[in-house]
Amino acid sequence: MTYLYPIKPGTGSIARRAALERRTIQAPDVLLEPGYERRDLVKQQGYRTVLAVPMLRVGALLGVVTILRTKVEPFTDRRRAQSLSSPPLA
Repeated sequence: MTYLYPIKPGTGSIARRAALERRTIQAPDVLLEPGYERRDLVKQQGYRTVLAVPMLRVGALLGVVTILRTKVEPFTDRRRAQSLSSPPLA
């Protein structure tokens, strides 16, 4: 498989986990996530809550949309549903 984007599926970040598991992943506080490897970005960008949504087309991973919050404030089920409500990719 060729990756056009530098993030490969894996477990070191929330986006990588979403890509690996092909499902939406939420981290209410990334500093409490075991195995989270991007603490450098947390310090640099100041985010704490992460929601990562994989973009899939007929099961193939196209990318991951990541939404960040600068404070510990988990996304509600309604907000997560809104982030997933997009027309299907043809």
